[in-house]
Amino acid sequence: MEQVNSEKVTTSPNELTGLRAPQADFGLLLRPEFPIATAQISENQRLFSDADLVIGNQKLTTVRVQAKQDLLAAAREYSSKFSCGHGDKALRNGESVTGPIILCGHQPQLPHAGVWSKNLVADQLARATGGVAVNIVVDNDTIRSRSLLVPAWRSSDHGLQELTRQSVPFDLGRSKIPWEEVVIEDPRTFEVFAQALQTFAPQLFERSFLNNVWPEVIQRSRREHHLRDLLTFLRRRTEEQVGASLLDVPLSEICQLPVFASFFGHLVLHARQFAIAHNAALHDYRVSHHIAQTHVPFRDLAIDQDWIETPFWIWHAERPIRRALFVNIKNQKVILSDRRDWSCEWSLQTVQSPDALRTSMQSLSASGFRIRTRAVSTTMLSRMFLSDTFIHGIGGAIYDEITDALISGFWEYPIPAFQVVSATLRLPIPDVQDLQPLISPDELDRTIRDWKWNPQHLYDSSGELLPSLRETFGERHRYDIREVRQTLIDLRSHLTLQHSRDQQNGVCHAKDCVTKKQQRKSQWHATLGELKSKLRNHSGITQEQFDAMKSRSLSIAQQRQIAQHREYACVLFPEEKLQQFESRVRAVSESFEETC
Repeated sequence: MEQVNSEKVTTSPNELTGLRAPQADFGLLLRPEFPIATAQISENQRLFSDADLVIGNQKLTTVRVQAKQDLLAAAREYSSKFSCGHGDKALRNGESVTGPIILCGHQPQLPHAGVWSKNLVADQLARATGGVAVNIVVDNDTIRSRSLLVPAWRSSDHGLQELTRQSVPFDLGRSKIPWEEVVIEDPRTFEVFAQALQTFAPQLFERSFLNNVWPEVIQRSRREHHLRDLLTFLRRRTEEQVGASLLDVPLSEICQLPVFASFFGHLVLHARQFAIAHNAALHDYRVSHHIAQTHVPFRDLAIDQDWIETPFWIWHAERPIRRALFVNIKNQKVILSDRRDWSCEWSLQTVQSPDALRTSMQSLSASGFRIRTRAVSTTMLSRMFLSDTFIHGIGGAIYDEITDALISGFWEYPIPAFQVVSATLRLPIPDVQDLQPLISPDELDRTIRDWKWNPQHLYDSSGELLPSLRETFGERHRYDIREVRQTLIDLRSHLTLQHSRDQQNGVCHAKDCVTKKQQRKSQWHATLGELKSKLRNHSGITQEQFDAMKSRSLSIAQQRQIAQHREYACVLFPEEKLQQFESRVRAVSESFEETC
């Protein structure tokens, strides 16, 4: 197997140029491809084993060993709630930490293929390396919608069936609160979700995997009210059906592990240095990507005299609104605050001791307060402490240029490589594939311009309407071909006449000369308009026909765009297509393994 360069470097090994989601059905993006990705796992493990970085009075190597054991224990315990079928294999895989941990993660909402492909690739990498694939359920993020986007047919104004997009709710309740705190707020809407899908997209729903498994989800919802866990169960059932074996663990549970206390304490104690390095990395990112907005991809950490913003959220379970967590260290005290209506105070000695800090954090958690990572600290914790490689989607990979800069600049540590994965699956929507406009939009625009300004281009040299126009618009009426020929001759002569006059007359500045010239030009344009009008009338094509055809062409283009949308949830697909997709990922991984 090919090996990557084993020298320690501070430059990023993660090549991000040219990342673009695949457009073809079953398209798969792997950066790097499997043989290099497996070699990078070995290189990451070597980097971590050589680390002399100290976190909470312990070497990173020691912290990582315990962190990985704790992660797998938490993941096995959480995943056991959903265990059935192939899930038992994932639990058995998690009994040992002898192999690498392949980590990926996403919010609990039902994934589309671009997201789901990360889980399938993680599973294949784990199989190839004798490791364990773990998916982090990112429940510190906020829920944006309690609905599923589906393609749906409806009657148009012309009585025809048109494809549209419809958001079908599976619950009615609050948004913009952390997933960790989200429960079903409208059980009735949840229970009738399947019937609603059946109403909007009956042909699609009947063939979907969701149709088969939703009764199981309803049964669980009668004893389990956390939406995070119900959607995770549904996603896991999808993976089990195609033979994938992953463990799951919520980010909220990772934040209860000892490693999080060490990580949190280190960043709190070095909050000012981290904020400076964080903001410098953001500045460099914006400059290199020509971004003027100061909130893109996210805002700088605030430094307000002794108050330093940290890369963590704080909220209370009874009022789950995320707020930035600030720290102020003075007089041997560490003050944590949201700088609004909450603060707490710990001794500096407590924060310097991982065990004492964890005890204080557990007490805070017991009273309902949540301290959770933000985007940069989530991936930093995942890549440096919990895994041997991390799998990103395209968006996360691009933003992790900032994490790379922080690993190198703040931690002064060689940057571990990650893998970038994305994919595209197209829903097999009946009837849409056959939708074709009578004429392409570009050709239609060109024909409209010719009809308006150059109607002579609508005819061939014999005076016949072009065959493509007859096929598109039909024979509107019979016309005298001899009259068309004569009109075409008159038009050519008329155009030649004006050119000849311009050459003969030269320049004339006398008032009566200018007036006569303007009169002749006006008369020439009037005659030109009459000749063009005759040719348009002979064609039998009207502006109303063009408007109707353009409207139909736009409608078909919109419907095909809706059908080709690449972010429909995987549970909407037929089971056989999901299995074909998993087979595609497996075949790609096996083909690379054979070449190593």
